[in-house]
Amino acid sequence: MLTLMVVAAAYFLLGQTAIQLGVPKTIATFIWPPAGFALAILIIAGRRLWPGLLLGAIVTEYAVGLPLEVAITIALGNVAGALLAHYLLTRKLQFEPSLSRLRDLLALIFAGVGLAPLVGAVVALLSLRYGGIIVDETWELVLQWWMGDALSIMLFTPAILACVYYEPIRWSRMKRVEALVLFSGLFGLCVLAFFGMLSQSLTEFEAKAFLIFPLVIWAALSFHQRGAALASLLLAITAQLGAVGFQGYFSLGVASADMFSYWVFVLVTVSTGVGLSGLNVGRLHAGQRLKQQLGLYNALINAQSDAGEGVVVIEHGKIIYANEAAWKIGGYDPRDVPMGSDFLTLIHPSDRQRVAEHYLSRLQGDHAPSRYEALGLSKAGRAIPIEVAAANYRDGSERVVVLIIDISSRKQAEEALLQSRADYRELVESVQAIVWRATPDGAFTFVSQEAETLLGYPLSDWTSNTRFWLEKLHADDREWVSEFCSTETEALRNHVMDYRMLAADGRVVWLQDMVRVIPNRFGKPQELVGVMLDITARKEAELSLRLSKQVFENTAEAIMIADINLVVLDVNQSYLDITAYAREESVGQRLRLMDEIGEGDRTIGSLVQEHGKWMGELLARKKTGEYYPQWVSISTVQDSKGVVQHYVAVLTDISQRKQSEERLQFLATHDALTGLPNRALLQERIELALLRAQRYQCKAGILFIDLDRFKIINDTLGHQAGDMLLQEAARRLKDCLRLTDTIARQGGDEFVVLVEDFTDSQYLGGVARKIMHALAQPFILMQQELYISASIGISVFPDDGVDIFSLLKNADMAMYRAKDDGKNTFHYYSADSNVHSVERLTLENGLRRALEREEFTLHYQAKLDLNDQSIIGAEALIRWHSAELGMISPQDFIPIAEETG
Repeated sequence: MLTLMVVAAAYFLLGQTAIQLGVPKTIATFIWPPAGFALAILIIAGRRLWPGLLLGAIVTEYAVGLPLEVAITIALGNVAGALLAHYLLTRKLQFEPSLSRLRDLLALIFAGVGLAPLVGAVVALLSLRYGGIIVDETWELVLQWWMGDALSIMLFTPAILACVYYEPIRWSRMKRVEALVLFSGLFGLCVLAFFGMLSQSLTEFEAKAFLIFPLVIWAALSFHQRGAALASLLLAITAQLGAVGFQGYFSLGVASADMFSYWVFVLVTVSTGVGLSGLNVGRLHAGQRLKQQLGLYNALINAQSDAGEGVVVIEHGKIIYANEAAWKIGGYDPRDVPMGSDFLTLIHPSDRQRVAEHYLSRLQGDHAPSRYEALGLSKAGRAIPIEVAAANYRDGSERVVVLIIDISSRKQAEEALLQSRADYRELVESVQAIVWRATPDGAFTFVSQEAETLLGYPLSDWTSNTRFWLEKLHADDREWVSEFCSTETEALRNHVMDYRMLAADGRVVWLQDMVRVIPNRFGKPQELVGVMLDITARKEAELSLRLSKQVFENTAEAIMIADINLVVLDVNQSYLDITAYAREESVGQRLRLMDEIGEGDRTIGSLVQEHGKWMGELLARKKTGEYYPQWVSISTVQDSKGVVQHYVAVLTDISQRKQSEERLQFLATHDALTGLPNRALLQERIELALLRAQRYQCKAGILFIDLDRFKIINDTLGHQAGDMLLQEAARRLKDCLRLTDTIARQGGDEFVVLVEDFTDSQYLGGVARKIMHALAQPFILMQQELYISASIGISVFPDDGVDIFSLLKNADMAMYRAKDDGKNTFHYYSADSNVHSVERLTLENGLRRALEREEFTLHYQAKLDLNDQSIIGAEALIRWHSAELGMISPQDFIPIAEETG
């Protein structure tokens, strides 16, 4: 957008400047610089700037005072003329902006001076007539308008183009002086000629003009396009300024609005200057190209001489030119074979007739080889193998240019190549690999003898059947191998393939095919050569190795491999997962397992060295600092001579196994519901406690605890509530005891407490009270507040027994005594307790048999209404008449029945 605005502003300023120099009595101007500016801008920058030109033209015409629609129409005509000229010059006339050819100047005059201004002038005339601005002035106005635009294009377009496209000038001090003298003289003569100084007649003007033209020519020849453009511009501007001031030769034309003489003068001057500068630049370019061609020719001749290629020109069978290399091939001096000598003197006598026949055939226009081998003759008379290349001159003469190349080295190389091929074939036949050659489409042209040995097919099968190789490929490999080989061959890439072929006896043979693609001179595949190696054993080893690698990486056990120096070479993923170490942190470290202590205070490393292996359990540490148990198996890897090469350690994390063992041990010795020690663990701890008590002459106490009202809660709220109650009771019991005491669940709602390390039996009473207080607190279970109590029996070692059985039995008896006393209390064991317990046990056993013996009787006692003495109900009373014990009171057997169910 900024560029368009700059172009529009430049167009407007040039237009305003020209309007100030308008022709009197007419609306035309002497010269319309925007026309030349517009065409030059289009030639330099292309058609993309035409909107800027159009905007500048509209503003310029409108600023003159023309109606807007007239201004727009005239602007469109001016821009259209410039676009037409640009199209003709660039698309049709092959115009070069440097104006270095005469045809470029003629094209500019035809399209720019002739056609483009005419379009603008005709459009302007029609617009002015349509707008009513002019009435009578018609063709005179068209001529003036056309002349102003044409003069602008002839003058300003080359000047602007010369600022961009020009022949560089090598400026020096003398060149600057020359430029100052030239333009000073030109300016002085222009002032004399166009401002009326000593030029009152046509004759005087022509004399001065004659002096001006040499200066313009001087500027064109010495300063090229820019010099000619500046000289022409200076000449035209001074002539116009003088005419506008009514001075000089063209003042009469201005007064009468007749600028034809001025226009012709400027056209001739500019055409002469620009044309001469273009021709001069073209001459300079032609000279440069000729110089380059001569340099290239000399370089070619010298290069041929340096390369040992002789050039000889023959006319009528005589040598008329020969370069230095032509003499050096045969060891001649130029004086040995002077110019004009028969060219056959350079050919060995045994080959002269054949060479002469080729020469005559070429002169007669018959078929003759353009390149062939012959025998040359050296100065010493020795035959020299040469290659002759001949070509006729294209000027119709009998001259023939002959290129002579010494091919002695090439012949020696060919002989060496033949010998090398023979050696190569011998090598190919002896190597244990299939060497082959084939066309790009897969047709084999050569296969070594090893193919028959390895696969069992006759060699003729390979070369006679173009599809033999594809047909014998394994079915699983045929498609991808064919596609891969075709793709790589088309891309001219050497390639290697591993594939399977079927042998004649049905075996599957793995082959590695190394293929080289040989291109032709057009960049297309010409031939394939390759070597097939039998890699069946390697593939089997790779499969075994791959399987071992998969086992190594996927086994659940951690594996470490170390070298003979106990440096870890590799670890598997399981090792990284178990230890949390990264591979970089493990590889390269010492195998520290070998430094651990095994059996008999000996290191594991020494045991492995002695026995070749070691297995055992160790405590290891992870990267996180966590210790874990592991089962370790270390063994040696020996070579065929029995020398140890590596150590392999297999590590198994046995943490879960240890935890399972601990869990099983816990379940075997603890109650599953409460987590308290069970009866077995309790007996074990009591035995140990009794042993300690006997040894240290101290006491041990047993507290037998039974939860009162537990059966009611369990039956009423369900077993879940009962289990929760037992768990909470167990927690409270543990909180009441020391860490050295033992609390165990005996079964059901019974708990046993083992207390050690006390001196006074009354201490056990304090423990019992503490337990009763803890259990008396409310239990919040299943959103209900529940209450229980405890009945506790206490026995003391050695007062109440010296073994486990007696202590537990006596504590149990004391507990029942507490229940008989109303529950929620505790009792120490006594002999009376024992008698009472026996009686209780007798009643309990009799109750179990009384129902079967039908010893229970039911009595009904009436309920009376005291007001009217009427019977309103009855109370059922049960009585027990035992066959052994007689009549038993309800207050004796009913509590036992309620407790035992």
